Amino acid sequence: MSFESQTLHGFVEAKFTASELLRVEGLKETQGEIGFEEALAMQAISDILVARDTFYGQDIITAINRKPGCVYPILHKFELPYRLVTSLLEDRGEASARVGGTRREYQSTTFGRTIFGLFVPANAK
Repeated sequence: MSFESQTLHGFVEAKFTASELLRVEGLKETQGEIGFEEALAMQAISDILVARDTFYGQDIITAINRKPGCVYPILHKFELPYRLVTSLLEDRGEASARVGGTRREYQSTTFGRTIFGLFVPANAK
């Protein structure tokens, strides 16, 4: 099996397992799997969490090359109802020190780390 097919297989398996865990925890109402865009965001978050504990929506937008209108509803879903992340608005002092408005900083919950950990390749664990 090629690297690409192993990677794809791991992504699909992680997507399925994440869907099942969310359903078992009562956080996903339907039997279906999470969407592709949700899984891409989970993959991106898992990659970011290897290097640091928090992230911003812009990190995910950049990582998966999607528009804010796609990413922010997913992050909202990750916060409620999935309870994978928590978020806080950036301090106004920090926001005024750089160009742009206030940002929302996201941090993974314990359950979120379990879900995002599914997307970390076996050889990177």
